[in-house]
Amino acid sequence: MSRSVPEASLRRIGGAPSAPRRVGIGHWAVLALTAAVTTIVALTVTAAQVTQRQTAETLLGRVSRTLFEIDAAVVVGWEDLTAAAAAGEALDLGELPLELSLSAEELNAGPTGAADLITARLARSLYDGGFDALLEEPRGVTDFFSQMSVFSGTAGRLTSGGRTLAVIALIVSLCAFVPLALGTVAQGRGAWRVLYLGAALGAGGLLALVMGIVAEGRFANLQAASADPLLVELYAIGVDVSSLLIRNAGVIAILGAALVGIAVVAAQFERRV
Repeated sequence: MSRSVPEASLRRIGGAPSAPRRVGIGHWAVLALTAAVTTIVALTVTAAQVTQRQTAETLLGRVSRTLFEIDAAVVVGWEDLTAAAAAGEALDLGELPLELSLSAEELNAGPTGAADLITARLARSLYDGGFDALLEEPRGVTDFFSQMSVFSGTAGRLTSGGRTLAVIALIVSLCAFVPLALGTVAQGRGAWRVLYLGAALGAGGLLALVMGIVAEGRFANLQAASADPLLVELYAIGVDVSSLLIRNAGVIAILGAALVGIAVVAAQFERRV
């Protein structure tokens, strides 16, 4: 008489089915931190780009041209400027906190060309030396800076010193991002590794994107409502910087979305194999 194996015994062969993997709070904390640091990276990258010499000097030129009324000063003092340039003497534009030495040939372009040249040289001087030198000047318009804190937090940061701070902040943020990104990758298996990293990048990029859009809209509204030419120029700089942040954040968000797409395709391929 044959002996049959009970059905229950057959079910026990191979062990019990594995329990589904639970995702703890630490898992989501790593993803959230990676997304937050990604947002900070977008901000510090933007700050480093804005404080780069060429970009900063362009923005400083716009502000200083309005602040010191360079165009009007050149027109009013044009005869004195041409006479001083012909004699090889230092040029004096009253409130302009910079001694210039222009040749007669450099004044051949007329008042507009001279104003452009003076603006460029003033912007370079401000970028290299900062605005502290202006605060030491007891004359007229230089007292304006102590009454306007918004200036020191915007155009006042577009200097070589601001560049150094921006680069340090960027290095610190990248040093924080790399281990967090590796930790995010370690949270999953297979295609999920790329998926988690892409999701963190996408979330951080979207957060920075929203911040840039909100800031750009706010600065644009302030620019349209302001009657002060200097404030209009400062708010315009805010719009430009916000636009740059939007672009950087968009690149990061698109990169995150691309990684998520790659992870989804890879997961489908793994299932079919």
